[in-house]
Order: sequence, then C-alpha cells, then structure tokens
Amino acid sequence: MHAPLYLAPPSTDRVREHVHAGWLGAILTPSSGNRVPEEGWWAADSGIFGKEYVGD
Repeated sequence: MHAPLYLAPPSTDRVREHVHAGWLGAILTPSSGNRVPEEGWWAADSGIFGKEYVGD
C-alpha cells in the first residue's frame, strides 16, 4: 500500500525541491504562472471555481 501524495503549488524553491525528490506532488492551474516540473508528480487543476478562471 502506498502513502497518499500531497499536492502543493510549486511556488517556492523548497516546495520545488520536495517535488523533484518525490516527497510532494505539484498542483498547477492555468492562472498560477507556475511551470510543470521536469521531474516528479504533478496534477492539473482547471481552476473553474476560482475568480481567475480562464475558460474552456
């Protein structure tokens, strides 16, 4: 059984280091301005419920 993966916005160097190491996953929305990490787990969030939703 695997432990659950916590997803965090990759907005700081420390979070990006943890994503790269596989301890965290990155969650990205279109309006966040963050880039998909080159290594590690990531998930996309449409941001539909936020005020900055860019549309379909």
